[in-house]
Amino acid sequence: MTADLKESAGRTQSGNITKAGSATLRWALCQAAVTLCQSDAKQEATRQRFIVRMPRAKANVVMGRRLLCTLYAMIRDGKPYQCGERRDRAKAANKAKAKRRARALQPA
Repeated sequence: MTADLKESAGRTQSGNITKAGSATLRWALCQAAVTLCQSDAKQEATRQRFIVRMPRAKANVVMGRRLLCTLYAMIRDGKPYQCGERRDRAKAANKAKAKRRARALQPA
């Protein structure tokens, strides 16, 4: 989950996230990031901003990389994770369910 680097004439440009490294670790990080988003409102808001700009699967990989960077910083600095505002999962699920129901009832 590293950024692709393109270098030419002494200039460096950071690119897309590559698939280098362990596929199992990448999968686990992405799953952990999505789980974190289910309980942390700030992380979920960030994920939703990414989903607007790119496909959901790609946004999940981005969140996995962000989680990896956060974990690295926590270990480096010896600090615990500072959780943002708690997210009420039941409320969000009921809101989504009501939205789907309203769409189903709309005439074609």
